Amino acid sequence: MDLFKLPPILIIHLKRFLKNDHEYSFFRNASRKITELVDFPITSLNMSDYLINEEDKSKDNIYDLFGVSNHMGNLHGGHYTAS
Repeated sequence: MDLFKLPPILIIHLKRFLKNDHEYSFFRNASRKITELVDFPITSLNMSDYLINEEDKSKDNIYDLFGVSNHMGNLHGGHYTAS
């Protein structure tokens, strides 16, 4: 992933559902929830390595986690919580 410039507030959205596009699948166009654990730093996420603009690499590109939106349940239902 390459970024040209970073915003003051960075929002990261992770793909959490996977569409099944197998041509011969019985459940064509079915989706499933991706349940793999995502590990990330709570403080000091340095995004400098993803910048392609050399001038911005010397700036403060460190982010601290402010909040998380969680989905508990499956594709057909569940609850969202925020922390």
